Amino acid sequence: MDKSGDLSTRKRLRELIMEVARENGLSQPKALELAADLTITFLDAITTSPRFKELSEEWMRVAASAKRPPTCKAPCVFSDHLEYLLRSKYGFGDYHFLLVLRKLSRHR
Repeated sequence: MDKSGDLSTRKRLRELIMEVARENGLSQPKALELAADLTITFLDAITTSPRFKELSEEWMRVAASAKRPPTCKAPCVFSDHLEYLLRSKYGFGDYHFLLVLRKLSRHR
């Protein structure tokens, strides 16, 4: 058995991500879980995407998987997988995003 005991790699990664998020100022459990879910989902999406298998260099497959098309109107750092996670698990859709932007614009 390795030094991690019975913790799986993903569980250890999740805990480390949540620790970094705490260091960055997050404290609420749902926010910590969301940060971990988004990070792990992003990693899975960019390392398992079958869309760019024809590229011979792994780093190019990862980069292409993480990039949205230039015509995309959504924030480019989000892949389809992250959008799905935000919508399905956390119920955060376009409407919520617009509400956040509207609220922020009132505070300026």
